[in-house]
Amino acid sequence: MAGIFAAFIVALLGFVYLKTEDDLTMRSDRVIASQMGVLADLSPERRLDAINEHLKQDPGRVQLAGLFGSNGRRIAGNLESLPPDLKTDNAVQSAVVDRIDESNWEKQAVRFACAARCDGQRDLP
Repeated sequence: MAGIFAAFIVALLGFVYLKTEDDLTMRSDRVIASQMGVLADLSPERRLDAINEHLKQDPGRVQLAGLFGSNGRRIAGNLESLPPDLKTDNAVQSAVVDRIDESNWEKQAVRFACAARCDGQRDLP
């Protein structure tokens, strides 16, 4: 009887964990999509300032952002390069990226969205 009760508790906790993970992922995806919308509405000069200001206000080095030219070269932000298999349709996606901050470099798993601009630039919040 105790074994059945323990199995039930483990199954219940597993369900709660998976449900919470899904909810947090959906919430994060909405925030990412919202940030992308804000960046998309800015002029190119203002977009560059917004990315730099966004990263300055992150003392814990948690946030990522990038602005890339049509050739894939980094213009601004703390992402070294565009992720492979990049979709530029504003859909939130997952990837492992190379993060750069001052002299630090590390790989990091992220959720992000990418928008291709008509001027060829690509934004990633």
